[in-house]
Amino acid sequence: MKDFVLYGGSLGSYIVQGTAVRIPEKINKLILNVSAAKNPDSALAETAKKDSIPEKTSERREYCIKHLTHDPKNIASIEKSGLQKNTLDAEDEYRALKSITAFDFRDQLNKTDCPALITSGIYDPVNPPAKGEILHKLIKNNQFSKFPSDHPLRLECADKYKETVLNFLRK
Repeated sequence: MKDFVLYGGSLGSYIVQGTAVRIPEKINKLILNVSAAKNPDSALAETAKKDSIPEKTSERREYCIKHLTHDPKNIASIEKSGLQKNTLDAEDEYRALKSITAFDFRDQLNKTDCPALITSGIYDPVNPPAKGEILHKLIKNNQFSKFPSDHPLRLECADKYKETVLNFLRK
């Protein structure tokens, strides 16, 4: 019996992929939001390294929100959501973002045979649709949906995203 639905967004989607290839028989459905099959470099980590991102956590959070939001009208709701809220200093944050490069399940994703929903924001610089397309090719039974958003897809396109996820779960 397949026990649960696994959901992961961004870094969480890499963790979900690792879980899905290890226990595919337990998973009913899989949702990978703004994901990739492999990131040789974390786009956000490289941006942080090159761009003099502020040292102060609150200023750094504001910087990230503004650089990862397609429509400036969404910034207030994204700030309110708590996205990018953490207590890491800039160096620790860079190391955490760089850790993404260790995830690579491309040669194992064909083990997953449960229905999967893969979503991408068409303006996402971190995990653009081209990276989602790779997952679409590697996972057997999936639906690939693109949204007019940046990396915080579920917040920028909240209503349409919710509708897509609910329709996927109802199938």
